[in-house]
Amino acid sequence: MTSDPPGYTLAHPIYLDVPMMVSFLAAIEGGVSVSGSETSTQAGSQEKTLAGKLGLKAKILGLADGEASVEGSTHKTDETTFVSQTERHHTAASLFNILIAYLREAGQIVEICSEDDLASLKAGQLVELQGESRGNPLESILTFASAIFPYVVPDEPATTPPPPNPRSGNPQKRGPAPAPTPAAPPEDDTVRMIRMMAADMQAAPVHDLLFETSPGLRFIAVTTSEFYTPATSEHLRQGYFRVVGKVTRVLAGTDSINLARRTVIGAGGSAMVEELISSFRDLDSLSLDVADPIVSGPALQLLPMAIYL
Repeated sequence: MTSDPPGYTLAHPIYLDVPMMVSFLAAIEGGVSVSGSETSTQAGSQEKTLAGKLGLKAKILGLADGEASVEGSTHKTDETTFVSQTERHHTAASLFNILIAYLREAGQIVEICSEDDLASLKAGQLVELQGESRGNPLESILTFASAIFPYVVPDEPATTPPPPNPRSGNPQKRGPAPAPTPAAPPEDDTVRMIRMMAADMQAAPVHDLLFETSPGLRFIAVTTSEFYTPATSEHLRQGYFRVVGKVTRVLAGTDSINLARRTVIGAGGSAMVEELISSFRDLDSLSLDVADPIVSGPALQLLPMAIYL
């Protein structure tokens, strides 16, 4: 992991589990307040002519965002008091910056840089890694397929009830019988399965995201759908990010995780998933760069608090 530059380190969360972050900070600080007030008073002897330039004087004293009051007399030299009251508000991102700085300073985060660092890890430890975002291979394919299907697969036509056949006493004046509504073409089984899997992944309460560190170590971040928005997904396309969270599983050499486990195809085993991925990779008209959906050890699975830059 690269060292932080000197001075301020301002982290920008792309994904942030706010309840986890606030609970950690509250446990350390004995509570969390997202706002606070600060009052400062400065008194001194000032020339009376300055009273008419209060606005300028307030800016010089840093009171532009506060409240200022002046008390004086008719004498040439008056006792002038400036009172500044400032309201400060925190955002979720600023609270995360405070928390991550404290955890690093206190040595409460284990930095993972290579496979050798996994030997001493246990579930529940707070770790931080940096790696390239590879997303979820199956989710990438399903998103692509769902987007392209409307162009290549006709949707089922909307059916409308036929108009009533007008009746007439004279059979020769009766209207013609309504034409039957054409039946929709049957949907291909593969198309139907892909659409169902895409719906499964969208409805899942969590999403599995794959990251690869520069030495080749892979780790899976199990994100919560509440904080994993479409904008988050787009931001995490191809790039290097930092991930901090709690370890939930350390994979040894014989262990593996199927990234399709959130869908019905995951029950079919790794062979079925790899076959589906390969069928898209082999298409000459497409150039989908997707990772292996079966993550084998040594690897790491964690519950992320934040994915950030």
